[in-house]
Amino acid sequence: MTQEVLDFGFRELETLEDFSLETKGIYDDSEYAKNDEGLYKANKSLRLRNNQLASIDGLSTKLSTIMVDHTALQWLDLSFNQISRISNSLNELVQLKVLYLHGNRISQLKEIQDLSRLPLTKLTLHGNPIETQAAYRKYTLQLLPALIKFDFAAVTNAERRGISHNPLKRMK
Repeated sequence: MTQEVLDFGFRELETLEDFSLETKGIYDDSEYAKNDEGLYKANKSLRLRNNQLASIDGLSTKLSTIMVDHTALQWLDLSFNQISRISNSLNELVQLKVLYLHGNRISQLKEIQDLSRLPLTKLTLHGNPIETQAAYRKYTLQLLPALIKFDFAAVTNAERRGISHNPLKRMK
């Protein structure tokens, strides 16, 4: 199976309904390999960055209609959109290790709680209103202890020791 990155950045997508098998890749002349049913064979990495997506509700359902096995997705770039809610829209992406959500409109720490169900090792949230909250980094690292990089910065052993003694508090 191909390891190709599906890149649909800068396509001015406003809703997930705008994203389909007919959507052109980032380079107008790019074509991605499809199987006999017309689904994209590449299923490890997907870029939907720099669009106008306000909601990712129903993302898993949408991906199941365009990718051979969307649950195999390991890297998802949703940076620089208009996303304010995450909820459980990513829960089916059980192999997701890298998630870029920087440059969106996420403002509440509770929005990232469902991410604890994913095997994330790298996450970006900087450039969202959420980063102005005092406990932003500490809360995120407590919630997602498998992270090795957060906001493109390595998670240090000192940080891990500092958060291991403080129980996680639910945030609003």
